[in-house]
Amino acid sequence: MALAARHPATPMLGMEIRERVTEFCAARLAEARAKAAPTAPPPPAGPAPTSLAAGAASVGAPATPSPPPPPAYANVGYVRTNAMKYLPNYIPRGTLTKLFFCYPDPHFKRKKHRQRIISGALLAEYAYVLVPGGVAYAVTDVYTLSAWMFTRFDAHPLFMRLTDAELAADPMVAFVRDHTDEAQRVERNGGTKFVGAWRRVPDPVDSAGVDGGAEAGTGDGDGAAARGGRRGGDSKVGGVS
Repeated sequence: MALAARHPATPMLGMEIRERVTEFCAARLAEARAKAAPTAPPPPAGPAPTSLAAGAASVGAPATPSPPPPPAYANVGYVRTNAMKYLPNYIPRGTLTKLFFCYPDPHFKRKKHRQRIISGALLAEYAYVLVPGGVAYAVTDVYTLSAWMFTRFDAHPLFMRLTDAELAADPMVAFVRDHTDEAQRVERNGGTKFVGAWRRVPDPVDSAGVDGGAEAGTGDGDGAAARGGRRGGDSKVGGVS
């Protein structure tokens, strides 16, 4: 919400699989929109002017009224969905400039690790929706999860980690780290936050001049990169674009 208020012209979409969380976010958004709705201006006091100057001013072409500003928080929305399965159905290829993973479920049990939202296969999907030069952010208060996510981001050929200097200069980092309900809960509990950001690098091009994104790299990311190239090309724009 704070990010939407700071950048009112940028469309943003939150994706959440849990129904109760989605309902909570929708209620918060409706409340914020209601509080920020402008009130009608009071009618002018006193009789209308009758002077010659006032009458002369009304002669001629009418002034073009300026368009009203967009309503507050019109640029943000939420949808209940499984982003791990359906993200390319919402987001066309190469349309997002920012992608945020804020305090995802750590899935501590080893047999649940495949359900973590960051993996080599899923990073190919995230690279698919990000524009080259776009940035993916990840924050958690669980050290083992941060090591898992950061290692996989660092190993993927389509992402490059931002340096400490770039992180310090990026205003988005403060929003990801400090301005969500979960971030404030971590602060109240005295927890530690682990933040990383990675820039989407351009797709590699082979010697024949063909986009090599589907074949780039090794391991579990390759097949997903090929799948990502065939999915979701006609979907709606979402996320932070």
